[in-house]
Amino acid sequence: MIMDFTEIFCYVDDFFQELDKHTNSITNHNNKSGPKKSTEQK
Repeated sequence: MIMDFTEIFCYVDDFFQELDKHTNSITNHNNKSGPKKSTEQK
């Protein structure tokens, strides 16, 4: 499957946006729940 650069870029950009949302929700959860919970998450 061959994709041109713009398709790849859009895909990667979407991927990183989703990843960013996911990591933000994790860090927010850890901040709310405090140090004990943040170690349990990992």
